Amino acid sequence: MSGPRRYSLRRSRRRSRQENARPAQRSAMRGVAALETLLAAPLVMLLGLSALQWVLVFHGYQAVSHAAIEGARAGSVAHASAAAVDRGLARGLAPWLFGASDRVEFDQSIERAGAELTRGRAAGWAAWRRLSPTRESFSDWAVAARDDDDAPIAGVLEIPNDNLGLLPGAFQPAGATAGVRRGDPIGAASAQTLADANMLKIEFTYGIPLVVPFVGRFAARVMQAYDGCADAPASLRLGPLELLRTGGPRSPDGGVSGGSGGAGPGRSWTCAHYRALDEAGRSRPRWPVRVSAAIRMQSAARDVDASPDRVDEPNDVPALDAGRVGPSSEFEPTPLARVNPAGAGPGADTSIDRAPGFLRMGADRLIEAPAMCTAP
Repeated sequence: MSGPRRYSLRRSRRRSRQENARPAQRSAMRGVAALETLLAAPLVMLLGLSALQWVLVFHGYQAVSHAAIEGARAGSVAHASAAAVDRGLARGLAPWLFGASDRVEFDQSIERAGAELTRGRAAGWAAWRRLSPTRESFSDWAVAARDDDDAPIAGVLEIPNDNLGLLPGAFQPAGATAGVRRGDPIGAASAQTLADANMLKIEFTYGIPLVVPFVGRFAARVMQAYDGCADAPASLRLGPLELLRTGGPRSPDGGVSGGSGGAGPGRSWTCAHYRALDEAGRSRPRWPVRVSAAIRMQSAARDVDASPDRVDEPNDVPALDAGRVGPSSEFEPTPLARVNPAGAGPGADTSIDRAPGFLRMGADRLIEAPAMCTAP
């Protein structure tokens, strides 16, 4: 057999062997791709579900913050009444919890949100408390309350609220004075000026439902172990795979106990959120958030029973004055050329060109004067 003929035969045999091997290689590659997908898909899905859950938690946090502001606003115009704060919290939560398409549905949503708050308070995953004014605020600054006709209300005290900026230093605390802040005396019992005592500050705690499958419950179990709840699992498992070993709940001093002990210091309030139940009694863990809101009182505070002691008020909240306006020397006057750049005179709009008995508006139409303004 000649040389070229022999070379062509070898090449065809080699190509035949390669073609016979390709199906097996393709099958092996498909198997590797399937294995990689099988390994990567759960991780990608877990990351996606985790991102979704934390977006929902952040959304809920914004809604709870809005509800706290609504609660403080409602209390500020209703003498710091606890019932008014409750209504404000329900009104702030209603759009997030239930939504509405008209006024009737919105009123119904507020009622449902109020019932949800009542259920949450009973279960331990919803609560609010007033931070200020405190009982000491009333001890220093309270006077006999008066109604809208300026008649005294028997047995009711209130913190004066009118004309605080116009009468600096006019009110003196009932007890001793601990100094002066911005020209206003400081009550020794409350460490507040009258302007400080007129700030309504509340703290609102709420559990945001963890609704994303697997991720929400896993996060709640991890936080149960971290916060040292008494019912925290000793380990977290996914079938035969142990995901996390918690070592048992923490002792009250912050260490890890062998299985009986309270939550770590300052975190016991979170445990009721992690073991929350829904309306049907099924487990529905929640993520605890705690927000605060402060607003100046628009009415005299009267609800003494809802006031905490001074020790419960955080010390890192800056004091506020009565909101006085600074002297005119600190304000830069606006040049007349900026206000009236064209230099127009008082009659430029033709407003002085009026016929007797008529009022000309815009110099384009005449409106007859009302009958009550004409002579009989």
